[in-house]
Amino acid sequence: MGFREWNAVVALVSTLAGLGWLAFTVLAGLPAELAPAAMQMVIAIGVLVGVNIVGIIAAVIGVGIATREKLRDEKADERDLLIAAKAMRNAYYIASAGGALTLLAIALGVSPVLAIHGLFGALLLAGGTEAASLLLYYRTQ
Repeated sequence: MGFREWNAVVALVSTLAGLGWLAFTVLAGLPAELAPAAMQMVIAIGVLVGVNIVGIIAAVIGVGIATREKLRDEKADERDLLIAAKAMRNAYYIASAGGALTLLAIALGVSPVLAIHGLFGALLLAGGTEAASLLLYYRTQ
């Protein structure tokens, strides 16, 4: 597996962790106010960025030790660009649907606190869709 595939694996694992945290947060009980709920998600984004950075560093070091070769991010060729575009397209569908469903939920009277959790979940799912699509396309194309 190349650098881009390892990057997608790390992104997928952190996305699954983020979705797990979100499910736990919703099941444990939502805050009554919107601001604390939004701050939880801002902190979660920061944690996920940190996890991705540490994860890719660990993957590069781990693969380097296991294979005795450096794992490098090489310049993208046409295949890489095509795969990235297809994966981003798939993620865009999920993110767009999540945004539309969030607006619909608010219009139908769903609590804004619950709605932003749904939006955050949709965006996490979109990120996971992109990572999974990258892995699939790199293996099949």
